[in-house]
Amino acid sequence: MRAAWLLIALSGPAIAQTDSQHGEMPINGKPLALKLPAHKEVVFRGVVNSDEGGMAPGGMMYPAPNPLAFLAAIATHAIIMDGAKQHQTTRQQTEADKVLQPYQTLIEKMDAKAMMNDALASSTQGKHLKTVEAAPHPPADSILESTPVFWMTADQESIIVDNLLNIRHPGDADKPAYSNVIRVISTAHNAQAAQAYWTGNGSQLSAIAVKLLAESIDIGLNDANAASSEAKPFRTIRYYEGGQEKMERAQLLNERCGRMILKTLRGTLMSVPKLKTVATQAANATCQSNL
Repeated sequence: MRAAWLLIALSGPAIAQTDSQHGEMPINGKPLALKLPAHKEVVFRGVVNSDEGGMAPGGMMYPAPNPLAFLAAIATHAIIMDGAKQHQTTRQQTEADKVLQPYQTLIEKMDAKAMMNDALASSTQGKHLKTVEAAPHPPADSILESTPVFWMTADQESIIVDNLLNIRHPGDADKPAYSNVIRVISTAHNAQAAQAYWTGNGSQLSAIAVKLLAESIDIGLNDANAASSEAKPFRTIRYYEGGQEKMERAQLLNERCGRMILKTLRGTLMSVPKLKTVATQAANATCQSNL
């Protein structure tokens, strides 16, 4: 399992392309259990600077009907790349990962199962779910699978989670009833000392990671249970990733407390910080986001 997770080193923080579907979702009173991870490791990577010359990771969209396919797609992409490009990608990711060196001890102490339980307790939708251990025998309930990968921006202002969520009905192991990737970007902390911020209060790094994971689970469950509605127009939306301004062609699904929930052209979902304006600052004074 550890070797499989290390394949993620070949990718940047690209949101995986999925087959987002809406069928009869096992929510609202129907049995649904979250499968706890079998591995201990929590995966953190550094965000590669996409503005660098050459081929920077982050542009590929990987088909991801399930976690194994997600990892296999990344590995396949690495194989088909020519040697020079693969070397450049590996070099850029290695450089990007250096941002995590001050936090390596904290990351190694994190436990994936404990983090998932903490995220469920912190979420609105997920706190009602029971949990099951990973097991080879078919489960009796519908199962929610959560496969998160965390990233730290180069300026150490924010962390990001890309969480692949699958919902599987009993007997439907091959094709999930729902599958999508949810990205949540934390609001830049703007502290004078980034390392002091992330390592303070017992470990802000772990605490914010749990909140991001909880938010991604809530967004995914809401999306899985959403009724069909009139499609909103796609437009170019600007937001913050760390201290940098980014843009995405997306539908604006919701906004509050200085954050926006977007649906991209690929069908994936994002929760991102809004750009700071006088209007948003005034609106944020009446509410408080925990991200």
